[in-house]
Amino acid sequence: MTPVLSVRGLQFQFGGHPVLTDCSFEARAGQMIGLLGRNGAGKTTLFRLIAGLYPSDPDQLHIGGRSADRARQDSVVAFVPDMPLLYPRLSLEENMAAFALLWGVPSRQARARAEDLMKRLDLWEHRRKYVQDLSRGMKQKASIIAGLLPTPQLLLLDEPTNGLDYTSVRSLKQLLDTYRQEGGCVLMSSHSPDVLHDYVTDLLLLTDGRISTPPDPAVFFADHGFERFFAEQERHAGQKR
Repeated sequence: MTPVLSVRGLQFQFGGHPVLTDCSFEARAGQMIGLLGRNGAGKTTLFRLIAGLYPSDPDQLHIGGRSADRARQDSVVAFVPDMPLLYPRLSLEENMAAFALLWGVPSRQARARAEDLMKRLDLWEHRRKYVQDLSRGMKQKASIIAGLLPTPQLLLLDEPTNGLDYTSVRSLKQLLDTYRQEGGCVLMSSHSPDVLHDYVTDLLLLTDGRISTPPDPAVFFADHGFERFFAEQERHAGQKR
């Protein structure tokens, strides 16, 4: 089966400073992959490259077996950043209509999908409120819904549980489980190993611009391998200073 995402030797630098030096991995339908790394490791940069917000070598990124540029044009990939990007002076339902237009989703289909997603994440009763009047957690959930409107093959979530309470975290997990069981693929980052442990089926570790995978993610979490991982990351960072 063709991978939803194929990354081969991806490199990127800011002002001559390497951020990603040699990233290679694949993501397939039905996976929810966690991306773990210290602050500044390049997690958000990797997501932005996949989403097309930064330029990349076309030979290094393929989505759905096609060039990443073509796949993005067909709304195959959606990126939800860690800070909600919504129109503050529009209502929640007006935001969904605006994003549906940007995604090219037919209005009737978009309304039905937005209603279903808002009900699943307990936002339906707030649909006529202006976004500027919503809580941080509500804005976060609304951003995730906006990303899911076109039913993308690949969903990139950068710190998706920021601002969410316990109930919302569980509701989001149920929603994402349904999405991946229906053939979607999720790549998500989090500063919290506990969140990744609860959410993900697979795990990627980002260290010194390279991707690696623990031999057994379940053991990695159960054994507190993430504590050793972060300790090692801090040692590396200290040596570079």
